[in-house]
Amino acid sequence: DFRAIEAEIRAYCDTHATVGVRYFASGEWTGTPYHPLIAACEEIGDDAAKFLGQILWRHLDGRQDRWWFYRRQNLLDDPLGMEYVKGDSR
Repeated sequence: DFRAIEAEIRAYCDTHATVGVRYFASGEWTGTPYHPLIAACEEIGDDAAKFLGQILWRHLDGRQDRWWFYRRQNLLDDPLGMEYVKGDSR
């Protein structure tokens, strides 16, 4: 299950310049590669999304390209509000 989740994240990051947990975990998890996370977290969506955020961060940290993180102003109080942008140091 973990490898399938990583593969989904990798495929998304390979084709998009912006990513965040809410891109994967917005709404229904049933039938998605992310369903094992919510099952492991006893169906608590916020916990599963935080777990997914840790997997996403681990993946981005191991990539060869650079990813920068930020939190949108309107999501400052939202634990799932962190977003990552692919780019250089400029």
